[in-house]
This record gives sequence, structure tokens and C-alpha cells, in this order.
Amino acid sequence: KTEAEAKTTADSIYKVLKRNRSKFKSLLSLSSDKVSNEKDGVIEFAYTAGFAPEFKAYSFENPKGSLGVVRTDFGYHVIEILGQGTFQQAYKVATISQAIEPSVETVDEVFKNKSKFEIAVADADFETVAAENNYEVRPVSSIKELDENIPGLGAQRAIVRWAFDDSASEGDFKSFNTTAGGFVVVKLTGVNTAGLMSTESGSVTALPEIRKEKKAEIIKDRISATTLDEIATAEGQTIKTAVAVNMKNPTLSGAGREPLVIGTAFGLAEGATSELISGNSGVYAVQVTKVTAAAALPSYQAAANRVGKAKENAVNTQLYNALKDAAEIEDNRAVFY
Repeated sequence: KTEAEAKTTADSIYKVLKRNRSKFKSLLSLSSDKVSNEKDGVIEFAYTAGFAPEFKAYSFENPKGSLGVVRTDFGYHVIEILGQGTFQQAYKVATISQAIEPSVETVDEVFKNKSKFEIAVADADFETVAAENNYEVRPVSSIKELDENIPGLGAQRAIVRWAFDDSASEGDFKSFNTTAGGFVVVKLTGVNTAGLMSTESGSVTALPEIRKEKKAEIIKDRISATTLDEIATAEGQTIKTAVAVNMKNPTLSGAGREPLVIGTAFGLAEGATSELISGNSGVYAVQVTKVTAAAALPSYQAAANRVGKAKENAVNTQLYNALKDAAEIEDNRAVFY
């Protein structure tokens, strides 16, 4: 049917029912809604999510006994409200999102302050001028030529390209737009040349290891006790028990990865106590309380195959890396990235 024909039919049914509601069932043959026809045209309101908005609005916003014609995207409906449940207060909740963006005046003010800062640092110390203006300085220890992210700034490939450009020299500075909005003034504080790193650069990674080693020596020198109970009492510690320790995953609960400690434990007999061990997270003394031997397998061929395959893959990887190291490769990726 066309829309006009459907409306005419619905209006005709409405006029008949308005005079005599008892004829509703006899007029179902004129309806194209076969689903509701199976229940004599009655629709339960247990599930309303699939109702058309107009259908739902008429059904819930009119009193019991109302009769009307409602148009939806599915066609025309002749609706009689047969019953309604308990009325309860309901709320409609909506989320309205609005982007918070700086005004033109704010952007202009920030740009002006950025320009003033650039002019000031041309003849003065960068950190001093930043401190005078309450600007935050975020030192970055080192970046590589193909890096994209700058700590604290996110994706800033333009900054990396500038830092590695032949025209940039140590002490140069330049401003950039940030991906999050705003500006950042970047200063090139140093250039690392090929070869051995400088003492200052090496100290960043070396000092923590040296301090850890010296601390371990101090702790071991002051401990004269030989049993776990004596060591724990002297150091004000409690003895902790590690269960299901294995060499495949050399970690200790609460301490993390400790391969040297685990390896030492596996070299002890049951009941034996180790000497003091310098681990990654502290100084340890371990006592083996129980050794559980691995269950014997009828065949170890599957394990041998796994080990062999792993070594085969390792050889292929090492061979590729060896060929790469032996070749003279000129890496120009940074030119196009």
C-alpha cells in the first residue's frame, strides 16, 4: 500500500472502533502486523526498547482507554491502551560534551609570551629566564634520530627532526606547536658524537649500579651472623618463605627478578644455608627447606624438539644480525621520516 492508502485504512478502522471497540479483533485481517495478530493484536510492554519513538510516546503519555492513530517509520498504527502498570517517577539522563578550547585572545597572549621568552633567552641563560617567568623546564637526557615521542610532550617528530638537522648546533633553541595545543621552546643542550659516551652520559646508568654495589658491600661487611634467625634479628627483618621457586622464572614474591639468588639456591643441598648474596633488590641469605625433583617423563623428545627449535630460531636471528653488522649500511630513514 502507498502511505495515503495506509492512512485511509487506519482512519477507517479508527472510526469503526470509536463507535464500537468490540470489533477490534474482527478487523485484524486488515493489519499487516502478523506478529501482534498472533495475540489478537495485543502487545505486551515488558520490552520497549524496540518500539518506535512515536508508538512509545503515545502508549505511555496517554491514559488507559485512549484510542488513536499514530504514524511511525513502520506505517500507521491504530492503538488502544488496554492497561497500564504502576506509575513511578523516571528520569532521562543525557551526556552533553563540549570541547573546551582557548579563545583567540588567550592564544594571542600565549604566543606573545612565547615570543618574549625567545627574545629574552637569546641573550640570557635559558633556565634562569624560565624560572623568572615560572615556566617549567623539562630536561630530556637523550633522544635518537628515529624517535617520535618526547617525554612529557608526546608525539613531536618535528622536534626530533630539528635536533638532528645539520643546521642545528649545541645551544640553539626553537619554538614548536604542540599536538595538544600551545607552544614549547626547545633548546639543544648537547650533541652526542659516535663512539664511547661521555663520562656525564655514562654516569646516568653507571651511578645507580655503583651505588647498589657499594650499599651491598656495606651491608655484607656489617653482618657477622651465620644463621637466618641471627641475621634477621641483627637487621630487624623477618624471615620470608618463597614457594614453588624454579629456574625458568627466577623471581621472588615481593622482590622481583633475582636470578643470582635463585641460582644460588639451586646449588645448595636441602637444609643448607647460603652466604650473603648481592641481589638486584637487596642482600639475601637463603636456606633450602625442601627440594622437589621434577617428575620423570616417559619421553623427553618433545622437550628436546622445543629446545632445538628455539636454538634454530636463535641461530637464524644471530646470522641475520651478523650479516647486518658486517655490511656497510647507510641509514637514511630519518631523511624521509
